[in-house]
Amino acid sequence: MTKSLDRYLALNHLIERLSYYSGFNPFAPTWKFDRHRTFHLFNIALGYLTTFFCMYDAESGTEIVIRSMGLGIFTQTFLKCFLVIIGADSYQQLITQIEMLYRSKDTKIQEVMTKRINLCEKIYNIISIVNSSAVLIFIAYPWVTIFFMDEPTLMFPFFFPFLDPHRYVGFTAASLFHSVLIIYTLLFHNAFDIAFINFTVHAIAMVDLIKIDYDELGKFAENCNADCEQDMKVIRQKLKGIVEAQKEFDSYIDKLNSMYEWPCFVTSSTSIYSICIALILIMIVKLPVAYGLCWALLGQLFCSYMNGEVINHQYARLGRYLYELPWHKFRVAEQKMMVLMIQKAARPNLMNILFTGLLNLQTFSTICNAIYSYYNICETLLKEMPKPIDRYLALNHLIERLSYYSGFNPFAPTWKFDRHRTFHLFNIAMGFLTTFCCMYIADEGIEKIKISFSLGIFCQTLSKSFLLMNGADSYVQLIAKIEMMYRSKDKKTQEVMDRKISLSEKIYKIVSFINTSAVVIFILYPWIMIIFTHKLRLMFPFYISIFDPQSYIGFGSTYIFHCVLLIYTLLFHNAFDIAFINFTVHAIAMVDLIKIDYEELAEFTENCNADSEVDMKAIRQKLKGIIEAQREFDAYVDNINSHYTWACFVTSSTSIFSICIALVLILIVKWPVAYGLCWALLGQLFCAYMNGEMINHQYVRLSRYLYDLPWHKFRVAEKKMMILMIQKASRPNLMEILFAGSLNLETFATICNAIYSYYNICESLLKT
Repeated sequence: MTKSLDRYLALNHLIERLSYYSGFNPFAPTWKFDRHRTFHLFNIALGYLTTFFCMYDAESGTEIVIRSMGLGIFTQTFLKCFLVIIGADSYQQLITQIEMLYRSKDTKIQEVMTKRINLCEKIYNIISIVNSSAVLIFIAYPWVTIFFMDEPTLMFPFFFPFLDPHRYVGFTAASLFHSVLIIYTLLFHNAFDIAFINFTVHAIAMVDLIKIDYDELGKFAENCNADCEQDMKVIRQKLKGIVEAQKEFDSYIDKLNSMYEWPCFVTSSTSIYSICIALILIMIVKLPVAYGLCWALLGQLFCSYMNGEVINHQYARLGRYLYELPWHKFRVAEQKMMVLMIQKAARPNLMNILFTGLLNLQTFSTICNAIYSYYNICETLLKEMPKPIDRYLALNHLIERLSYYSGFNPFAPTWKFDRHRTFHLFNIAMGFLTTFCCMYIADEGIEKIKISFSLGIFCQTLSKSFLLMNGADSYVQLIAKIEMMYRSKDKKTQEVMDRKISLSEKIYKIVSFINTSAVVIFILYPWIMIIFTHKLRLMFPFYISIFDPQSYIGFGSTYIFHCVLLIYTLLFHNAFDIAFINFTVHAIAMVDLIKIDYEELAEFTENCNADSEVDMKAIRQKLKGIIEAQREFDAYVDNINSHYTWACFVTSSTSIFSICIALVLILIVKWPVAYGLCWALLGQLFCAYMNGEMINHQYVRLSRYLYDLPWHKFRVAEKKMMILMIQKASRPNLMEILFAGSLNLETFATICNAIYSYYNICESLLKT
């Protein structure tokens, strides 16, 4: 079989036959129960039940821990059976569709399919080696124990109650039963993995074919005449074709989600649970076979993670192809269509596979993987996008994805409650309540002070969650508006947006560095305490009551919960900060554009004739345009106030309160980790203060541009209009953000800044 497709189909047929050997053919075009399938499911159920009863009858805690792994493995296998059953017809259609594409007479399509099928083979080879080697370890383990320990021991104690497992007859019977169940597991894990890999590779092939359309569109657009209606019609037609192809890709992904969501969720969560148990057995119980278990489960997680990550990366690719098109050749109608396509490509609906499938229990390791993978994607985007607008949008898309990792996508064009968001808010509320209860029952006053930190942090996170929810539509509109402004054919507008977007990047880098470094300090703190004081201590005491927090199991489970809540906090603080920075930078850009109008007005006025009615009419017209622009700016600021005031108020006041407590703990209790807390909270205050101050300063700038105009050239009517504009600009209605939001009327620094800004206005007026 020289052709890739032939090897590919042979591989699928092999899996089909192998799975049939267990009495079960998941890929048959018509699936039905018969004695083979009934026997198979009976065996799986029997393994599940015997493992459960063995765990129930175990005498020691270690024995319970070891046997509970069997439950996890059989839960996975049982669910993968049903997953394969559900997806059987779709899988058959997929294979047919892939074959049809491969047999196409179009050489480009053939090349794409050959490349992707080769990729499929390589991935499957890796996964099958991991699965098979793990199964061999489990099957060989009992015989290794006989040869080296002179005591028959099974990896999983599937003992028949009427046979003594310590006698050779009982041991052999149990070992055979054990081996059969392990092989069942291998077959079904392999069947599941090859199905999932095929779906993944087909998704990549679909995007490869869309890329060909993008390349053709880019080539045509470069050589077209932007003023020719016929050329624009062809471009619009090609864009519509791409939109249809992307819709087909989206529906394909949605179909995957609907079929694979819950089985993937249970499979991955049991894998993570079993890995945690295996690590405990390696470190504490010194059980050597746990290395084999870790190897197998990590292989499963790698497969799920890689599939979810690879498919999800296709959205980043679609966005990138859009950025690479020659935007200057398109008209506004086409640009609007492209902005909508970018928003669509930026909405990571495939995160349902990655997070409800692979990782959705919000464990520390999974969120870290998610962040790491998306920083990789963002890094690629940034390298390939030399223009600031592209980096800016990539940064926004990154934050959008990161915020989705917690089961919550605040920047989605249409926001609604579902189980992800409900689960997220439940977690935040649970963190808040458990912290409150811990503080209530704490014995010492110092302990209560330490725990009260957590209340402040969860108040902030909860308020920021609802803030993002509230401002989601405004944020999406803002990004679209910024992009349209940047793609404008006006060079002055482009230059303004270029400068302000670069500013946005710099500010966000500072803030995200502060947030991330603080969270890293809090996550590492328990390990620092273990190394230097040999005590198990958490930064925040989120104790799970069923475990002793001073035991390794209690500490480990509590630490995971602790890290999850900290990562939640980081994600939502980052998402909030980038949203707020974007609103700020756009406000500055609006004033920069008004400044250009002022400069043009001043230049025109200097050269005009004050006695000419035509010149005065032109001046009045320009002034009215500036007034409209300032009204739009005011409305924009009012919109920010309506969405952000109370959330900013809660965030800033809790930050100030927590900083005061941190200073008390540094000066009196000598608690070193309070320095990390101070660093984080000061970073939050810096961001809030800087945003409020920067937007507020725009009113000072507007007044200054008015003062710089040649007043002696204007008549009384125009001067009255300008005085009204000065009064409007001098009234700092954005103080609602600065005082109620950013720093809340309570700190000396904000009041000083406000007075300073107002004196600037007065000083300029007096000079004029």
